[in-house]
Amino acid sequence: SQEEAERRTQEYYAIPGTSEHEAGLAVDINGIEESFENTDAFAWLQQHCAEYGFILRYPKDKVDITQIAYEPWHYRYVGANHANAIQAAGLTLEEYIQGG
Repeated sequence: SQEEAERRTQEYYAIPGTSEHEAGLAVDINGIEESFENTDAFAWLQQHCAEYGFILRYPKDKVDITQIAYEPWHYRYVGANHANAIQAAGLTLEEYIQGG
């Protein structure tokens, strides 16, 4: 159905005008493939992204919260203080905004 097609599309693509990329807050690093999670670059990002103010925006184990499919390449800028707090607590941006 049209409704189901739209719902499934929104698991991977933001509605035009609502993308974090369009707002200048997110960046896709490397290729857009799940295999990126098996690279040295991904491992480095997981250890150091918060130092530079970034978080992994759509973690694999939090799809039910973000409502967006896992994207190991998608990083969101939130500032170093917030990024460190989010990463240390193992939260998504949604959880962090709601008070953890």
